[in-house]
Amino acid sequence: MIERAFFSCADRARYIYLIQWARLGVEARGGLVVLGVRLMELYHGSYVRVPEPKIVHSAHFLDFGMGFYTTTDKEQAIKFTDKFTDLGKDRIVNMYEYDKTGAEEALSILRYPSADTEWLRYVAANRMGRGKDGDFDIVAGPVANDRVFNVVRFFEVGVYSEEDAIKRFLTFRLTDQIAFKTEKSLGYLKYTGSEKIAE
Repeated sequence: MIERAFFSCADRARYIYLIQWARLGVEARGGLVVLGVRLMELYHGSYVRVPEPKIVHSAHFLDFGMGFYTTTDKEQAIKFTDKFTDLGKDRIVNMYEYDKTGAEEALSILRYPSADTEWLRYVAANRMGRGKDGDFDIVAGPVANDRVFNVVRFFEVGVYSEEDAIKRFLTFRLTDQIAFKTEKSLGYLKYTGSEKIAE
């Protein structure tokens, strides 16, 4: 099954993120997004090797709620491990082969191609502990790093309107994240190895 999503390439926010999502095998054809890559390499930053991924049920306040978080951006995964240095722990990037086509045929997947209004509301709700997972096995979209979260927080308390928040996102380089939220979804990940990051 090929999934398509329509949007205007004149929309700068979506266009910028479309370029970033090229790593996900996304191809633009006259404003039509075609997702057609069978296998994809994903990364997960940690302080241990994770050959058997698990859903982190205690992590309620992450962007997409509870789940096993990965990214197509290895540098993003490495950056995530920086916090472990001060704790005296190893910095390890785990690598996985993701059966993207198989997952799309069998699972319920929610995608946010850009940091738009719907993404903002979803992330804000999860960050504030009011998110509802619904029936999605996988959620994919931009990462709300510390700078982005500051904007989300100002939106939540009413300092920024939705329009103000979206305008600020345009100035950020947003990397991606893919959260595997059910045990069934983890079956489409195959561990391929780990890399210890030098200090």
